[in-house]
Amino acid sequence: MEIDPVTDKVVGRTPLPGAKGAHGLDIDAPARMAYVACEDNDRLLAVDLKSRHVISAYEAGSTPDVVAFDGSLGWLYIAGEAGVVSVFNQRDGRIAALGEGLLGPNVHVVAVDSATHRAYFPLRNIAGKSVLRITVPSPKP
Repeated sequence: MEIDPVTDKVVGRTPLPGAKGAHGLDIDAPARMAYVACEDNDRLLAVDLKSRHVISAYEAGSTPDVVAFDGSLGWLYIAGEAGVVSVFNQRDGRIAALGEGLLGPNVHVVAVDSATHRAYFPLRNIAGKSVLRITVPSPKP
């Protein structure tokens, strides 16, 4: 959806074929790309903001909810209510799945520090306590 900042009115919409329950969004402004997490069909959509078209779709972990992008590493983190975090590598407009794993229940927030490549996942109820899980990429073998 495009909104005129002066009038605060909707002036355009971009269809997202393949999206069911589009929920999380992250924008890679330098590459003019948007990444959309779709919680109702477990998909990640890559949207070219120049052409306003979905250029690719990928399977993500169950009920993806949030998206964060580490621009310097080129990694997309997709996390969701089921606790699954999926990680994708994005280079030159191509996306490849790096892996996924169970991090904890109800992952509704992810933030990434592009300088340290740490990803932060606050979880609200792990054995009755709030927990901040921090991940760091493993060095390549």
